[in-house]
Amino acid sequence: MSDSARPVGVRAGDGEGAAESWIAAALKALLLLVLSVGGFVLLPDLVATKLPADLPPRTHDAIVVAVVVVTFIVLSWLFVRLQPRRNRER
Repeated sequence: MSDSARPVGVRAGDGEGAAESWIAAALKALLLLVLSVGGFVLLPDLVATKLPADLPPRTHDAIVVAVVVVTFIVLSWLFVRLQPRRNRER
């Protein structure tokens, strides 16, 4: 394809051989959405309800925040791992 016929921002070789189907991309997006809801809504709620009632409020909050931070780190790592592989040669 000549440079004039290529869409703006697309270099020669972009998307060739590394193209991902729409179905695979949609499934990955759905997976991340489901895990995000589970990790940021359901998991902290579950942890908060299972903690003992006599626990000091600051400790209770710190544990729930730690669960959210770990969830964020794990989901960020998963997001990067699910990205299609590309050659970063320039």
